[in-house]
Amino acid sequence: PSLGMVEYRGSRDNNLVGLEAPVVWPSVLYEPDEPNPERRYKMICKGYGGPRMKGYLDRFPEWQKAILEEGVDVTVSPLYAHSADGFRWQLAEHNPLLHRNLEGTNFFRFGGHYFVQGHAITQWAPTTAFLLNGDQMGRTLLTYKSPDLVHWSEGPALSFLRHGYRSAPQGTVEETHTINGAWSRDDLVLSAYGQWHGSTEIHARSMDLGLLVSNDGLYFREPIADFRLLSRGDPGSWDGGSLWGVSFLNRGEKTYLYYGGGEGGGSTLIATHQIGLATLDRDRFGYLSPRLPQSEGVLTSSPLEIRDKVHVFVNAEGLGPESQLRFALLDEAYQPIPAYSVADSRPLGNDGLRQPVSWQKHEAVEGVEGKRLLLQVRFLGKGQNSPRLYAVYLTTN
Repeated sequence: PSLGMVEYRGSRDNNLVGLEAPVVWPSVLYEPDEPNPERRYKMICKGYGGPRMKGYLDRFPEWQKAILEEGVDVTVSPLYAHSADGFRWQLAEHNPLLHRNLEGTNFFRFGGHYFVQGHAITQWAPTTAFLLNGDQMGRTLLTYKSPDLVHWSEGPALSFLRHGYRSAPQGTVEETHTINGAWSRDDLVLSAYGQWHGSTEIHARSMDLGLLVSNDGLYFREPIADFRLLSRGDPGSWDGGSLWGVSFLNRGEKTYLYYGGGEGGGSTLIATHQIGLATLDRDRFGYLSPRLPQSEGVLTSSPLEIRDKVHVFVNAEGLGPESQLRFALLDEAYQPIPAYSVADSRPLGNDGLRQPVSWQKHEAVEGVEGKRLLLQVRFLGKGQNSPRLYAVYLTTN
C-alpha cells in the first residue's frame, strides 16, 4: 500500500514506514494485550550504516559505555523499538538491549518470556561465542532470554550447532546463519535458519533454509540433520544465491512461508533481494509413519498436565479401512486409563487436516482433570500404505 509517510527519491508514494534510525533485519511482534498502547508493536532489529548510526544513539548514555568499554559494535548488537500502530517506530530508552555483539534478530515470545536469537563468531564476541571445549567458532546460534525486554540473561544459551560442526575459520565451512521467523505454537517454537554453505571465496558462498524446533525457546534441534526446508533457485535466478528472512502464516487449509531471496552469494552486500512465497498443506512440515507399510507403530507423548476438558484433533493422511490410527491415554506407569484404552478408541480412518479423536464413551478427554497423562498413538496398517501423522492438537475449545 501507499502510506505516504517517508519521502524516497522525491516521492512519498511508497510503503516505507517511519523509523527513527536506519535499520535492517527487523523482527516484529504484535501483542494486543500489552497494557501500554504505545508498545503493542515491538521490534528487534540491527543498526545499519556504521558510523552514521552513532548520531541516532547519542541520547542513550549506555551506548557510550557499551561502545568504549565493552567493545559493542552498533551494527551487530540488537536494537529494540516500539510502536503504537506498526507504522511509526521509536527506539526504546533502555538501548542497547544486551550489551553484547549478536548478529541477527530472531525475536519471539514463548512461555511468558521474550527471546532474542542471533549468530555470533569468536572474532567479535570473544567472551560469549565459543564452543563448549573453548575452541573458536564461526556462525553458531546463541539465544538470550528476558521476562520484560529490560532485564536479560547475562550469558547466552548455545542454542544450535550444525551437524558435525568443528572449529574452522568463520565463513569457510557449513555454519548456522540466523534469520527472522520464529513461530511460537503453544508448546513448541518452530523456526527456519540459514544453512550457510561456506567457502574461502565470498562469491561462492550460499544459503538454503533449514528447519528447527524447540520446546523451551533456548535449545533448538533439527528433526532431520541438514534437511532443507527451502532450497535456493537455479544459478542466476532471483533466489539462486541465498535465502534469507522468513515469516510463517497459517491461513485456511494452507501454511504460507514468505522468504527473502538474493541472486548473489552469502552476503547482503553483493545481492539484490526480492520476496518469495512457498506454500504447503496446513502444518504438514513432516510426518511420522511406520518404516515398513504393513508393520504397526506406536508414538507416546511426554507427560501432559490435564487441567480441563480437552478435545484432541489430528492432522493425518494415508488413512483408510486397512490403514488406521487409534489413541489411548496412559498414566505415568504406562498403564491405560479406564475408558481411554486403545480398545476403547474409535479408529481414525479418514484423511484430514483436523480430524477429531474420540473413544466409545467419550468425545473428549474429561474426568481426569489434575492428572499427568500420556497420549499414545497406535499406527495400524495392513495394506500397502502406512498412516502419516503430521500433527496432534489439544484444545479446550
